[in-house]
Amino acid sequence: MSVTPQGLTQEYLPSVNVLQLATCVGNKPYVVNVHYYSDDKGRLYWISSHKTRHSKELKENHNACAVIKVHENTTTENWIIGLTIEGTVEYLAGTPGEAIAEAYQAKLDKPQKLMDGVRDGTTEFGFYRLNPVSYSLFDTKNFPKDPKQEWSIV
Repeated sequence: MSVTPQGLTQEYLPSVNVLQLATCVGNKPYVVNVHYYSDDKGRLYWISSHKTRHSKELKENHNACAVIKVHENTTTENWIIGLTIEGTVEYLAGTPGEAIAEAYQAKLDKPQKLMDGVRDGTTEFGFYRLNPVSYSLFDTKNFPKDPKQEWSIV
């Protein structure tokens, strides 16, 4: 069975907890770390306060980019794996569905009080979802001769 960039991406996404989210408004880029959960369609979910800079910027410009470091080279494992995902972000009122909310909470060990507040709208925090339009996988372990693999899904 051959290894595909798309298959590896589906394997890598749930294996990491933090992504770097890049937003841009007024020609001023901004990057922040957020905990995330990915569904089986490769969409990324996180909870943020509506007061944060990235949440405010996403309200003005829905285009964003996520970077996920899967593996950094070491002296014993000299290879690099990283994902870059471009897409559009939407704010989700309440939850993205109970199955996603429960999986997010379980993966990231988020407190029940936070999750309850998101569900009933009594907190300043809410769910956001990145809907990917393109991927770039940089993987020197599985593709040593051509590590940059790119594809669009739209």
